[in-house]
Amino acid sequence: MNTIRPSSLEAHLRRLATRKGARLMKSRVRNPDDLRFGGYMIVDAERNFVIAGGEPYDFALDLEDAKAWLEDMPDAA
Repeated sequence: MNTIRPSSLEAHLRRLATRKGARLMKSRVRNPDDLRFGGYMIVDAERNFVIAGGEPYDFALDLEDAKAWLEDMPDAA
């Protein structure tokens, strides 16, 4: 099975999000006990609102969840 380094996957997903008219944001929380630690959120680039990863708490997505969301999104017009 092909495994992609998390940093490579993150860079790929950031480019994909840009093509879809969104931004992939990573939590800046540094406390490993915080639920948001290491999490991601997808935000509409134009309107600046959360598309995915805002429920049940901010930055609730991991990279695989973000990948699934972005692959299902239509391309930006």
